[in-house]
Amino acid sequence: MQLEFELLILIVLIGLSGFFSGLEVALVGVRRSKVQQMLNKKLPGSSSLHKLKSNPSRMMASVNLGNNLVNVAATALATAIALRLFDNGALAIAIGVMTFLILVFGEITPKTYCNANAAKIALRYSRVLLAFSYAFYPIVWVFEQITKGIIKLTGSSQEPPRLTEEEIKGV
Repeated sequence: MQLEFELLILIVLIGLSGFFSGLEVALVGVRRSKVQQMLNKKLPGSSSLHKLKSNPSRMMASVNLGNNLVNVAATALATAIALRLFDNGALAIAIGVMTFLILVFGEITPKTYCNANAAKIALRYSRVLLAFSYAFYPIVWVFEQITKGIIKLTGSSQEPPRLTEEEIKGV
């Protein structure tokens, strides 16, 4: 019974990895002008999406914290399971299997899907990420400050580029 429960937890963690990875691509893929249009239409989730997009470093810190927490937890759990089931080579088995599962189900597939459906996904799940960022605020804040400091040291800006004339004509 314990193995089945652990495998269920592992599946949930890999699913959460896909959620965070896909949501990252969706959030980055939605332009602020589109978010403003959604906000003006008062679409459900647009307020949360606007808050996230208004602070890119907090948004990225939140989504990447979530993704890394679930990836580390999934890999640790898979390693524990492999060590119990396979004496020799357990670590290699866990690394190989988890690399494959996280790449396919936690990275490539969700990112591809969410890239094609960015506005819909970002709008639907922005409230979840905003709640996550509030729940983990102290940790998110630390990563946000570190990121801002590093970006400042490089002389760069954390602000995304403005719309180009061609993009405006395309609208």
